[in-house]
Amino acid sequence: NNRKATDVQNSKKATDVQNSKKATDVQNSKKATDVQNSRKATDEGYYVHNNRKATDVHNNRKATDVHNNRKATDVQNSIKATDVQNSIKATDVHNNRKATDVQNSRKATGVQNNRKVTDVQNSRKATCVQNSRKATDAQNNRKATDVQNNRKATYVQN
Repeated sequence: NNRKATDVQNSKKATDVQNSKKATDVQNSKKATDVQNSRKATDEGYYVHNNRKATDVHNNRKATDVHNNRKATDVQNSIKATDVQNSIKATDVHNNRKATDVQNSRKATGVQNNRKVTDVQNSRKATCVQNSRKATDAQNNRKATDVQNNRKATYVQN
């Protein structure tokens, strides 16, 4: 009976050791699972973090592209506006030249017309002088003829 009791006691001890080992294995397995899950969570966190960084970089690039496009558009519009302004200035200069040419042409015509009027006036004066000389010559001829006729009459009378 003592041996049976010892065997039972030893069997219980062995069972307790075995159960203790099982409990330790379960505990170690849980720890390993926790470590693995923690690593997974860390990996996922890095993945999410890196994705966010990549998205931020991508969005920044997009914003920069939009900004640069706006700048380029502004520059292009400024160049267009300058071209339009220069075209208007060139047109104004061209029109001013045309107006000046017209004005100078009118002045030249006015001078030419004045010269024509002066020429006509001088021609009339010259004609008047010439006619006056002719009248004087005719009158002098008449006086000379009268003197000659008087002499002839005196001679005949004498």
